[in-house]
Amino acid sequence: MAAAQCEIPQWLQPPHRDGFCDLPADLRGFVAEYEEFKAFSGGEPSDAAAMEALAREHERRVGEQRARWSRLRARYAADTAVSRWIQRYGQEQDRFL
Repeated sequence: MAAAQCEIPQWLQPPHRDGFCDLPADLRGFVAEYEEFKAFSGGEPSDAAAMEALAREHERRVGEQRARWSRLRARYAADTAVSRWIQRYGQEQDRFL
């Protein structure tokens, strides 16, 4: 049923397209938000204080993403197909997640 309501995003790399629409909605949502987060630059800071604030916000968001990813991995560990997809995606995102 999920596949009928799912369109594979253009930004999703080819190795991760297979099975994307069969993933649970919360996992698809995470991937969409995570990909958007990776593209977020925060703009050009105007001074050192703004740069520090941007760095703190980035670290906070990275921590939130990692925690959420960890929860999703644990939630779907018993689902073989989903877990395999998570492993493939996680290997590519290794430095971030």
